[in-house]
Amino acid sequence: MALQLAETHTDAAPDLMYRLLKMTDDPDPRVQLQLALSLGELNRPAAGEALAKLALSAGDDVYLSAAVMSSAKYHTGALADAVLKEPSPPAGLLRDLQAMAVAEGNRDLLARLIQPVVAQGPNVEPADQLSRLVALFDLLQQQRTSMAKLSAAKADKLTESLSAVPPLLAKARALAGSATQPVAGRLAAVQALGRMPADRDSEGAVLLPLLEKQNSPALQSAAVKALGRIGADDLPHRLLEHWADFPTDVRSAAIDVLLGREAWALALIEEVRSGHVAPADVDAARQLRLVRHVSAKVKEKAKAVLGDPTEGRAKVVAAYAAVATMTGDAQRGQKVYAQNCATCHRSGEMGVEIGPNLASVAGWPAEALTTAILDPSRSAEPRYLAYTAIVEGGDPIYGLVISETPAAVIMQGLDGIERTIARSRIKSLDCNNRSLMPDGLESAISIDQMADLIPYLHSVR
Repeated sequence: MALQLAETHTDAAPDLMYRLLKMTDDPDPRVQLQLALSLGELNRPAAGEALAKLALSAGDDVYLSAAVMSSAKYHTGALADAVLKEPSPPAGLLRDLQAMAVAEGNRDLLARLIQPVVAQGPNVEPADQLSRLVALFDLLQQQRTSMAKLSAAKADKLTESLSAVPPLLAKARALAGSATQPVAGRLAAVQALGRMPADRDSEGAVLLPLLEKQNSPALQSAAVKALGRIGADDLPHRLLEHWADFPTDVRSAAIDVLLGREAWALALIEEVRSGHVAPADVDAARQLRLVRHVSAKVKEKAKAVLGDPTEGRAKVVAAYAAVATMTGDAQRGQKVYAQNCATCHRSGEMGVEIGPNLASVAGWPAEALTTAILDPSRSAEPRYLAYTAIVEGGDPIYGLVISETPAAVIMQGLDGIERTIARSRIKSLDCNNRSLMPDGLESAISIDQMADLIPYLHSVR
């Protein structure tokens, strides 16, 4: 409260201003948070320097970072100066300032802020530089623009800075295709590809060999996503000809890409119908996405081929009633968890925490656990309901809504990745009134396997 009162009296009491600026070292996070908010009211160079100090000390504190950016109106120059003096600029702060520069149309500021992305030098790590380049590509897409549009707008410092991007992408193509380079660097390189229309043919030639089975699954998955960005009409054929050699994670990545376009999703369903892709290869969550697809054609064909896993849930649960009286094996149950549940639920050090941590349900009786697994939407909490966002200039995004602000929605997909979507890009955001956890797991978990899974879930702490 004292800080809030002080911010309106600094003109009359210069000593008060000095005291405010000294509070950047206060150990109380609440004081730092309020100070960051109060400094936004002070249009003075010293206030900008103090705000920059808070910004650089924020680290992973998302609340302090948000407070800093809400106060950045008068202090973008000071914040940019502070960030650019750092040998390794904080990625989150750099991204936030870049977003502000794009939103304000401040080309000179943006030109300065992309220097850490395009700068060359003997101490520049290629993987780190390409990761920053990928973040910039993603940010520009979120802001409904692109490097091509910014370069074509006019000749200035920003256009000059962006002229360094094509040589970086040439290096990325060479790094991605080099089997002698470390996987981490190649991954960063692949993630940078498929971004510039003029390069898509040459990049496709680099990416297609990465689908071969001698490559790591992480590299294969990254190549699948990059090929999705390129968007060739024959992509389903290219992916499906390698299907038999793809491990499970790469198949899931391929399905996610194919779900992004009507023609690709229809091609996938046809492969399932013909038997070239086994229905079990399309996990329950992605089967549900097919039968709930935004395209009426895809919905109709998916239901005809896969059926609708949301129908007849009560009968399915009843068929598993015997599980409550069976004695299962927790060690076998752990394998069932790893194969079917770890993609969305965390258990100790295993799995991804998208849905509830399994320790939270360890005390549930067998009947309740079986029902929650086979009919997850029966009593799903609102925070675990699935949403589909249709965005301008991008593929539909399916997942949980983690948080919302007046400017953006943060969603978490089945891959565990959080995506910040500017509201200006969202055409529609619809709740499916279904749990993100899919119906239809009975196709993957037999009654005996369920009897093993239950004691494993009871053992989780």
